[in-house]
Amino acid sequence: MTSKKVSPVNHDVREMVQERAKARKSFNKTGVSIARWSVARGYSPVLVQAVLAGKYICLRGESHRIAVDLGLKTPTDDQVGA
Repeated sequence: MTSKKVSPVNHDVREMVQERAKARKSFNKTGVSIARWSVARGYSPVLVQAVLAGKYICLRGESHRIAVDLGLKTPTDDQVGA
């Protein structure tokens, strides 16, 4: 049996999958629906669901802001203090 090396890219992907799972568990634990959370922050519930499902890379724009608010990514320099 051979062991598979984990590249930095694979590690980042695994980390994002784990963070998405944590965010979903947080919604379940607190009882706040994804739709309610989305609307309260001015986001489309469909887009938030897509971010949580991993359908977007979240490099910029609204998907990136959603990922930051969910704790999936760190804010960029221009978002700090905004």
